[in-house]
Amino acid sequence: MSPRNIQIDAGLPISANASDTLRADLRRITWAWVFGSAWLWIVSGAVLTRFAQAVGTPAWGFGVLAAVPFVAALSQLPVSWWLNRHGGRRRLFLWCCATGRALFVAVAALPWVVPEAWGWWPIVVMMLLLAWALIQSTGPAWMNWMSDLIPRRVRGRYFARRAQVTTPLAVVVSLGAAALLDWADAQDSARLILQLTSMLLAVAGVLGTVDILIFLWIPDRHEEPPHPDAQAAGVKELLTPLRHRGFRHFLGYNFTFTLAMGFMGQYIWLYVLEKLSWTNLQANALIIAVPLLLNMLTQPMWGRLIDRLGKRPVLLISGSSVSVGALGWMVTTPEHWWLGYAWVMAVAATWPGVLLANFNFLLEFSKTSSRNRRGEQGVGSQAAALFSVGTAVAGGLSGVIGGAVAGQLGDWSWTLTLDNALLDTLAGGAWVWTLNYFHVLFAVSTLLRIAALGFALGLEEPAAKGTRDSMRYLATGVYNNMRQAVATPVRMAGPVSRWAYRLDKLRASKEPKR
Repeated sequence: MSPRNIQIDAGLPISANASDTLRADLRRITWAWVFGSAWLWIVSGAVLTRFAQAVGTPAWGFGVLAAVPFVAALSQLPVSWWLNRHGGRRRLFLWCCATGRALFVAVAALPWVVPEAWGWWPIVVMMLLLAWALIQSTGPAWMNWMSDLIPRRVRGRYFARRAQVTTPLAVVVSLGAAALLDWADAQDSARLILQLTSMLLAVAGVLGTVDILIFLWIPDRHEEPPHPDAQAAGVKELLTPLRHRGFRHFLGYNFTFTLAMGFMGQYIWLYVLEKLSWTNLQANALIIAVPLLLNMLTQPMWGRLIDRLGKRPVLLISGSSVSVGALGWMVTTPEHWWLGYAWVMAVAATWPGVLLANFNFLLEFSKTSSRNRRGEQGVGSQAAALFSVGTAVAGGLSGVIGGAVAGQLGDWSWTLTLDNALLDTLAGGAWVWTLNYFHVLFAVSTLLRIAALGFALGLEEPAAKGTRDSMRYLATGVYNNMRQAVATPVRMAGPVSRWAYRLDKLRASKEPKR
């Protein structure tokens, strides 16, 4: 389903011209994310980790680096207050986000214009904090804008399709960047690594800026004027979403989940590069490319399930799977990495369900109340601001947890050898398991993810199907698809035989009679 074929919500009185205009806007948003996804997967992969190593970041400093995008999200609170008073969400999004993306070019140039004696890595962290603060500040504006622009009925499918369309480019970009890093490693030159990672970050900054500039061709046709009582309410109005029980549970879920995931972003990369001894290409292929391709296959299914069953059951089903994902990394060893990695990939197939359901919940909460036609309690751009404040605090605490564990247990290790017939069969020998501070972090992440599900149980969505019914529907769909895939070769035998018969009969009819 392309943006051209998306059906407009039948409940909305939209003319044919408005429908064509909406499709054109959706196509532009999709094409913009082609550049945006390239930016995201360059700055989220091995490139930024290797750049941080090249500028001298210590092990505990990666906890600080992991917390930067979350702490930067605190900028959304004053921005939401500004939007309520003055409006102008499109203009704010364009200026702040484009500037923040472009600052990655400045980060890349820093080692070449600042003396190393000044200490590169603290300056890099501060510049990244500024860049992310500008990018994150646009969250309330963009969420509120998209909630008005994209009809509720197709949001799940549209964002799933948008991600699916941009995935191939993200895979190519991540693998290409990793191959260049491996080439630089082969030259055994620290300066070459710094040059290459700087160049890649600069390219990412340019691509990210192009993503935002495409929005210049998308006007904001739905913005309402600022609230009449905005000046009187001030900061107090920003706390309005907390009166909504469902939003409190939503905020609690994301706070706990971010606490579990914040430090994972940096320390997984350190783990596979340092402890598992993966190459840059192997790391980017197995941590970025393979999950992206897997998500490309499963995202449409999760998007359809959200539109058909509701956000809450999808979040509970996929969230239950994701809660045990870190266990796969805990059993991964340099010699026998494939078994734990298979576990991680099985869980990765359910990640789009969590992300899409969570994103659609936030879009629903971000919708302006007076524009909500379905009875849900939209609370405006304040929802995105409070959501970001909650995840910012959780992300900052998560980075502190990761840095503290790395600093205190950096030299600790304990070797455990497991040897039995099953492991001999699966792994071809005894399982030598060396525990270190990474495994402590994975265990903490698992416990926190499970705790987050308790908040998800309190989410409200009156129109959603029951979780049990959703599980039956999902299991039936998976079973039918697997049965069809297995039976297709057998079923093809009939048509093939009939075609062969017809060809033989046709050939016989053309032969001259004797």
